[in-house]
Amino acid sequence: MARPMVDDFQFRTLSFMEGGSLIKPFSVDEVKATVWDCDSFKSP
Repeated sequence: MARPMVDDFQFRTLSFMEGGSLIKPFSVDEVKATVWDCDSFKSP
């Protein structure tokens, strides 16, 4: 069985501005919600 190739695909890339908007610090509320949503037998 041959592996599928992706040579013919044209993937879009993000501009510097688009990529920069993906990087931001986590808020305290996001961290708190994630920790509290973990099962009691799992660590975050």
